[in-house]
Amino acid sequence: MSTDNEEKRGPGKQPRGYAQKLLARTQYVMVKARSPLNDAKLDVQYALGEYGVRLSSADRRQVFEHARKRGKPLPEDVVRELSKDSNMKGIQEISHSPFWALLEKPPTSRLAARRMVERCLKQLNLMRLPLALEKLWLFNMRRAGSALSLDVEEVGGDQLEKLIRGNPNSLNVLALVGSLFREACLNFDLQTANYLGRRFWALMQDFVSQPGFESLDGDFDSFAISRVIYDRTETDAQSEFDPFGQERLPGNPIGLLFPADDPAVMELQHSTK
Repeated sequence: MSTDNEEKRGPGKQPRGYAQKLLARTQYVMVKARSPLNDAKLDVQYALGEYGVRLSSADRRQVFEHARKRGKPLPEDVVRELSKDSNMKGIQEISHSPFWALLEKPPTSRLAARRMVERCLKQLNLMRLPLALEKLWLFNMRRAGSALSLDVEEVGGDQLEKLIRGNPNSLNVLALVGSLFREACLNFDLQTANYLGRRFWALMQDFVSQPGFESLDGDFDSFAISRVIYDRTETDAQSEFDPFGQERLPGNPIGLLFPADDPAVMELQHSTK
């Protein structure tokens, strides 16, 4: 059973990453958006003691306060208890979405990106047809009287947009879009990456614009976009984004090339420090 003693971190134990702190904050914001109870009453209501015994306010586990102040994600038993409340629909998805793994470690290889996409699809109870079957499936659909295009990318894009419309403000869908973006970049498909990057950005804005989630705006979305789209380190992604402070940005792939000891360039660099 999870207790407040879990907060004591053993020697050598790694501190929570920023993505995990954002998870805790998002869990807390969602609960507070749907409940008028303060932290103490939330603990009594949802953070039960051993054998499911409801604790008094004096003996409470303080898990909601720890989520708010220390960035500690809610324990699994508390998430389960919250999910029994019809007002807390979506707490399971927020708590277990692969979105947080994407923020912690955006894939940097084609294999890692494909595995992350597969993980996201599994979370959504979806699958992606192997390349060898895509054209065959479209051909069979057309032969059966469907008006579907024979263009795989067009049909796939339409399916993704339908998924987005059917699952508004879903972190699982956001994780899939972000993972597909990383995969497209690593597969040198810049046109698709441009579309997916813009969709990820827009969907992040939609998520933080939900009623009660506004306090996440400017921090949560900025960190996610910096990590997934601009590939900034976890530390850098926590600071305000300065496009001119980046080494390279999408759309500026080559840049101007000079000898390392070019006097004019060295003078220009020195003058801007």
